[in-house]
Amino acid sequence: MRKILLCLIAVSAMNFSNAQTTLFFDDFEGYTPNEGISGQSDTDPWFLWNVSNDDFDANIVDSIAFSGTQSVVLDQSVTDDIVYLADETAISSGVYSVSFKMYIPTGQEGYFNCMHLWDYETTTNYEWAVDAFFGDGNMTWVVGGQPGGALSFNHDEWFDISVFIDIDNDNAILLLNGEEAVTFQWSLDNADGQSGSNTWQVVNFFAYGPSETNGLYYIDDFTVIQDPATNVREISQELSVWPNPANDAINVELPATEAKLVRLVSADGRIVHEQQNLSLQGIHTIQVNDLAPGNYFLQVMTDKNVFLNQVVIQ
Repeated sequence: MRKILLCLIAVSAMNFSNAQTTLFFDDFEGYTPNEGISGQSDTDPWFLWNVSNDDFDANIVDSIAFSGTQSVVLDQSVTDDIVYLADETAISSGVYSVSFKMYIPTGQEGYFNCMHLWDYETTTNYEWAVDAFFGDGNMTWVVGGQPGGALSFNHDEWFDISVFIDIDNDNAILLLNGEEAVTFQWSLDNADGQSGSNTWQVVNFFAYGPSETNGLYYIDDFTVIQDPATNVREISQELSVWPNPANDAINVELPATEAKLVRLVSADGRIVHEQQNLSLQGIHTIQVNDLAPGNYFLQVMTDKNVFLNQVVIQ
């Protein structure tokens, strides 16, 4: 049986700490270019969808990257299809966020999905949770067996994808560049919209797209984070944040709530500000003048909720 570095997830999911934990981060710098990612190491969580066909392995490339010099290319001409395995046993509790950078050249398309179940040894037992499609500058999706969309993205630019998975409360959020695309019931089987397994096991990157003919894209800075809270919501009207965009500082106010944690996280999952156990009945100010311009996530965690807002720093 292939050893997985992230076997600690099964333990972590049952023992929440008071801080967010980065369970996995891969900027793809530690691999050999022009070779498949899953075939390079027996200790990373990257697998082939078809374990008997090495041709499905997505190559590491050094021709384009968001950070560093390397990324992974998914190319439909060679039927690339790779899977990030969160745990050998489907995770059945906890709150998680999956984020990564994606780059799609002009005229090309992309696709990924998250799954409740996937048998990494036989690849015969699987159940979809969410599918996202990228074509003609738009992201569309299928959740609960129902298609939806769209949000726009720019070809020939790196953009941000995030999926927040709240197994404990059976809901999830799909975001593009920090903007909510859809909130949905996580446990529904995406094949038919019927009740499924309220678990999470993999993220699947398949060289595919809406037209079914032009799948070619790159991914970088793949991050998995576990949150200590028991619910994930994006409720901008309850969390006052200003100014946004910001240059020097942002102010945060959440009436009548004591925050266990206030955190500002960059798009690649780095924690750039953190403060614990403070009251937001007043105003909490975060200095941002030393941060690089870009999109950030402001997270305010209480005993019961995680409030999420996108913050733009100029």
